[in-house]
Amino acid sequence: MSKIIFYISFFIFSLCLTQIVFALSSGNCVIDNCQYFVNECKSGVLGIYSKQDCMGIVDYQSEFSNGVGVWYPDTNGIFYMKAYCDDKITKTDCVSVSVGVPTVTITTVSTVTEGFPSGCKQENYVCTQISLCCPGLTCVEGICRKIPTTTTTAQTTTTAQTTTTLMKEDCPYKCCEDEELYYDMSCPEGYLCEENSCVKIEKPIDRSYTNYIAMLILVILIPVFILTFLLKRKASEWKKLYKKFSR
Repeated sequence: MSKIIFYISFFIFSLCLTQIVFALSSGNCVIDNCQYFVNECKSGVLGIYSKQDCMGIVDYQSEFSNGVGVWYPDTNGIFYMKAYCDDKITKTDCVSVSVGVPTVTITTVSTVTEGFPSGCKQENYVCTQISLCCPGLTCVEGICRKIPTTTTTAQTTTTAQTTTTLMKEDCPYKCCEDEELYYDMSCPEGYLCEENSCVKIEKPIDRSYTNYIAMLILVILIPVFILTFLLKRKASEWKKLYKKFSR
């Protein structure tokens, strides 16, 4: 019983780790018709690239809903697809797809009018320049053969106007700002983003604080200097000064 529970748990865990499965209808993609399916994601955008890693500029894009979409390629070749879901989180792996040229079947029908003239030669009968082949036939090298028909096929070229859209990825560095290929990601407070690295912002020295210290020192030193000068004078000198200014 414990083994059964273990296998069931392992199976459920494996399903949770399974990524989105990307598939094309019957593996058949041709010009102007390429149907694809996306499982576990109902709506989003399909990016079609010319590079194998599905990175850089998108060559074509197609919207899908209910897990189904149709892309209308205007040329054949090998392309690479990647689906981006509307939740901005889920996305598929890069998958290659081959776009071929649709097969054109031309059917030529030759009709022969009933009621051939009397004495006409039917198909594959021997004929001469004097004898007459039945309507719809001609005498070729002495044998009545069908008249070859020429079918003109008009080829119409449709030019689809596409809009080039840049699909961004999550920032793979410590920080990203105004990047074309990645979403923005800021540095922590107190740091500046330089060349995709966070650099600590150095605070400038406060000069006003230094000036305040210098003024305080001057305020203290000047009275001390004056007091020292006065204390060094002798009593006789004070008496002379007193007599000089008391006159």
